[in-house]
Amino acid sequence: MNSVRRGSRGFLGGLMLAASVAGVLFGGCQGKPEEQTQVQAQPPRERPLLVEGVVIRELAPTRAIVSWSTTIPSNGPVLFGDSPESLGRSVPAPALTKLHRVVFDSLEPGRDYFYVVVARSRGGQEVRSDTLSLRTPAVAAEPTDEEFDVAVLETEYGTIVIRFFEDTAPRHSANFKKLAREGFYDGTTFHRIMDGVLIQGGDPNSRDNEERRTHGLGGPGYTIPAEIGRRHERGSVAAAQKDNPERESNGSQFYICLQPQPHLDRYYTVFGRVIDGIEVAQEISELPVDGLNNPLHSVPMTVRIERRRLSDFY
Repeated sequence: MNSVRRGSRGFLGGLMLAASVAGVLFGGCQGKPEEQTQVQAQPPRERPLLVEGVVIRELAPTRAIVSWSTTIPSNGPVLFGDSPESLGRSVPAPALTKLHRVVFDSLEPGRDYFYVVVARSRGGQEVRSDTLSLRTPAVAAEPTDEEFDVAVLETEYGTIVIRFFEDTAPRHSANFKKLAREGFYDGTTFHRIMDGVLIQGGDPNSRDNEERRTHGLGGPGYTIPAEIGRRHERGSVAAAQKDNPERESNGSQFYICLQPQPHLDRYYTVFGRVIDGIEVAQEISELPVDGLNNPLHSVPMTVRIERRRLSDFY
């Protein structure tokens, strides 16, 4: 969109001319030039500050993580305590950003904890989230540093790491790993994005940037039976599908949620979660798009499967 920039001289001159005309229309007298009121341009106001997508997860029996996003860059602490009325402890989130993550250590086993996110903008706005709660296990077992498969997606904007839900979506997890090991995803792009909502990729048609209208219509030539059960939360990775009564998934296309999508929970299979690099997915979602929500600047990926440990990320 073209913008029109008005110089300060023309802007103030127009205001002064309007003031003079108003004086004549209402029978006033023009004062001396030095008596005329100077109008100062006001700085633009901030967008409203909102806290969105607050999620609390247990990492280990005595550790938890709180993640959230804000509509504009902010910082501020997470308040917590053992009741909603006594949030006397806090963990800072000092970085002025829109994506936040705070880890809580040394929690006591068998207790309820309550959390409130406090967000403060550069312009002085302050808002608080609703109160959320998490109960730690009654017995603090020795944490295990388990090893598991992850998908590592490399893009020019950074790396996204996905952990699979092999317990609830074994077929989808196995299929994604198989295709990745065969190099199926290499060179495909994120062909559909929605700012702050989701990014979608995995279509082999997206390698051809001259045939953009076919992006989103391709796949490996088969579908996968539905394994619906997990919720669409921030960071969830789910399989795309074309409307069908059995809700079978496209064999390769997937999307990453950047905010909760509860209306999709009963229709699409969630088979993984982003455990590192959600801010990369967020940045990709903000790119300019064409009329089909396809980024004007293609975002190709390469995908590999690696073995990682929980301690690699937390």
